[in-house]
Amino acid sequence: MHTPHHRGEHFAVRGPLNISRPPQGHPVVFQAGSSETGREFAARHGEVLFTTQHEQGAAQAYYADIKARAAAHGRDPAHVLVWPGLSPLVAPTETEARRRLAELQDLIHDDVARRLVQDNIGDPDLTDHPVDGPLPDIPGTNRSTSRRDLLLKLAHDEKLTIRQLAHRFAAGSAVAGTPEQIADHIQTWFRSYAADGFTISFPYLPGPAEDFVDQVVPLLQERGLLRTEYEGGTLRENLGLPRPAARDRHLQETGR
Repeated sequence: MHTPHHRGEHFAVRGPLNISRPPQGHPVVFQAGSSETGREFAARHGEVLFTTQHEQGAAQAYYADIKARAAAHGRDPAHVLVWPGLSPLVAPTETEARRRLAELQDLIHDDVARRLVQDNIGDPDLTDHPVDGPLPDIPGTNRSTSRRDLLLKLAHDEKLTIRQLAHRFAAGSAVAGTPEQIADHIQTWFRSYAADGFTISFPYLPGPAEDFVDQVVPLLQERGLLRTEYEGGTLRENLGLPRPAARDRHLQETGR
């Protein structure tokens, strides 16, 4: 326990926090950032980065860039973990998996489709634009531009309608296939330096989560890609991240 004696532009504080330093040193810093500003912040401070790259090549480029930036800031690149999003949809056959994904996409209401696109390209008003028509001209924005630019490029390159763009965005991190195909996807991205791990989500619960745990996890464990038990007692230990050094001189000297 130490007294911070902080005095800054917005507040001043003298009193110490009356609890001991936690076993992790401080909680693991999770951060999202694909823009230039976000990448620089991640390289300086982030420990686990969750990203939105959907293509392997783009994911590899992001991965290499983040690792290089971290090294340039004097950090060990292995201590900055990159986790792209992954939404697995498991089925007995690839055809059945794709049918399930299409069925989920067909449930998206027109108003929801417009809102999905609108919220991620700078919040223009798409109310009066037909959902099966093209995107109108989109003005610039001061909001984060990485996702906006990705969607606008996708719509332009593939000439997608608002509905089609909404479906692609909703399924952006989806991987629909057999257990073997999903395990192959994870292995390929991991082995090709596109990911250190994945931020896994599911389109609904509990079915897809149970399918993934029962059918994909055993394959990953057989391939040596996933542990069968935890080695440490904290999240930081199990992620392979070091305990950060104490910032206070007294704590550094006592090793606490």
